[in-house]
Amino acid sequence: MPLTRSKVADMSEGKDPQIDQGSEEEFGSVQGDSTGEQDPELRKLLIAQQHELRMRQFEVEERERERQRQFEIEKLEKEERLERERMEREERMEREKMAFELKKLELLNQNNNNNRDSEGGQLSKADLKKFPVYHKGDCPEVFFSLVERAFVDFSVRETEKMTIMRSLISGSLAEVYAEMPEELMKDFAEFKKLVFARHGINAEQLRQRFRSLTKKPEQTFTQVGAQLVRLLEKWLSQEGTETYEQLKDLIALEQFYSVLHGEVKFQVRERKPKSVAAAAEIADFISQIRKPLGEGKSVGKPKETYSKYSQGPGKNQQGEGPMVKGSPQT
Repeated sequence: MPLTRSKVADMSEGKDPQIDQGSEEEFGSVQGDSTGEQDPELRKLLIAQQHELRMRQFEVEERERERQRQFEIEKLEKEERLERERMEREERMEREKMAFELKKLELLNQNNNNNRDSEGGQLSKADLKKFPVYHKGDCPEVFFSLVERAFVDFSVRETEKMTIMRSLISGSLAEVYAEMPEELMKDFAEFKKLVFARHGINAEQLRQRFRSLTKKPEQTFTQVGAQLVRLLEKWLSQEGTETYEQLKDLIALEQFYSVLHGEVKFQVRERKPKSVAAAAEIADFISQIRKPLGEGKSVGKPKETYSKYSQGPGKNQQGEGPMVKGSPQT
């Protein structure tokens, strides 16, 4: 089919040029026609129109590819958003679950405490069976250590401890309890102190055991470390050390005792000073008294702080300070 100007005009107006394979071949024959029968301007117009059509087709294909890419991007973004929302929802549900469990435990503990209050602070028989019982020949240190851990496990209040202890003790511990003054019968710390004293367990003994601890061949270093901590806790408990200031005074006093010797050291320890300053004053006072007559300065009354910090024997009959072994009596 020959190409005419009307067809070219249709192509320029955007109409379907209806160029098929045969038309392209015909167009090729037109281009290769050396007779010059076709109009050169027509050929140029046709070439331009073909180029424009191909550009339009490329633009359409590019727009389709871009649309497909945008669709994939939006799809991925949507999937990521849904996954993020799912994770946030699961995390929120987990937090709410944990908060619910904590609230449930709080209510359960509160209910248990209310039940114990209504029962006069008594544990159930089933709970009491979980506490250790002291038998003749048992080690008091181990017994008290186990009991105190049970007190923590069952959140036993200080005022309830001796009520529970009465059902756990026998033998020498029961004797100590029976001998306690009525006003101290609910004081667990005082009861423990008296039991340790009855069995020869004192603060100095615990201190020496803490300081002299060595590793046995069958022990691991972890076991030795745990034993060391337990000895320290027992020593501090027996000393009544509860605050940082008390701990500081205890360590300083221990080091100060190492520079004292003989009778002076014994006399200072007997008076149980609470600070290095008080211990030093007592040591100076005793040292002055022990000097031969005529040597050094005369001994006057000790300062007011001496009686304040000393827990040893009281004043002598004349009120001139504590009685010291070997000091002259008037």
